[in-house]
Amino acid sequence: DALPRLRALRDQVEEEFRNRRDWIPWSLDEFIWARALVRARAVWDVSKDIPCLLAPMISQMKRSQADSFESCAGAAQVGITAVGFFREPSVRLVSRSACPPETDLVLPGPRASCDLFVQQGFLMEYDDVNVGLSFAVSSMDPFFDDKEDILENYSSGSDLSAEETLFLVNSSGEGIPFDLMAYVRLVCLCPPDAFLLEPVFRGEIWDFMQLPVSRENEEMALNEILAVAELRVESYPSEELSYEHNEALEGARRLIEGEKAALKKIIQMCELELQLLDGKEYYQERRLRELDLLRPIEACEVTGDSEASVRARKAFDDYS
Repeated sequence: DALPRLRALRDQVEEEFRNRRDWIPWSLDEFIWARALVRARAVWDVSKDIPCLLAPMISQMKRSQADSFESCAGAAQVGITAVGFFREPSVRLVSRSACPPETDLVLPGPRASCDLFVQQGFLMEYDDVNVGLSFAVSSMDPFFDDKEDILENYSSGSDLSAEETLFLVNSSGEGIPFDLMAYVRLVCLCPPDAFLLEPVFRGEIWDFMQLPVSRENEEMALNEILAVAELRVESYPSEELSYEHNEALEGARRLIEGEKAALKKIIQMCELELQLLDGKEYYQERRLRELDLLRPIEACEVTGDSEASVRARKAFDDYS
């Protein structure tokens, strides 16, 4: 996704340049450089007194294992200066005030590696490249309102949404992320499992989604994740990528290879889980076990020899 997004950004900046060409004494390349620099190194809403901070030290974050760092940076303004023998106008960045040393500059997160690369122009050196997979509840789903209400109730501290939710996966994960699997199980919930959407289960349903609901639901959820991941893999160019020695281009190569590795890992895990469907414990089995009913019925538990009692005993005996 990085290349289309970068192209779209460039087109946007070029259009802005054309619209302001009459009063901008810069070349297009200089204007793109200035906009890219502010986009990559600016932190917004730092404090009440500093709405925007130009922090070149952001580039040092790529060598950190944290999402935040302390830096003494300065608020800045973009201006014009005359340089060279012919005094040609050029972009100038002027520091206007000092940022207190204790100021904690925090970039929004969690973020896909692609977002970081497009916004800041680098990747974290100590982190695996991740890739974002988006899922949503279909607007045509007859249970859309119920699922939307459930996600709103359980979205505290997270970004769960019925319209679209982004999940990050990487190649070092040992399994499908629990929050991703729970979300897609809910998305795929349909009859005969839709009874779990009833208000009586509203306080527990998100806990139910943490474990397999039914064989049919689990298969649908895994196939949904598999289809999204395979579609993303197919969108990458098939030819071998080769770049000259350039930090930005090397970052692009690492981004693409890392995303493909993460997608192939999630595909591999989905295929493995599909093979294990018959050995999983589902909601009905868990519920019966909690009620101590996942066993043969003893004679003392039968209240009569009616036809219904005989059928019930036979059903439990056969089930176990």
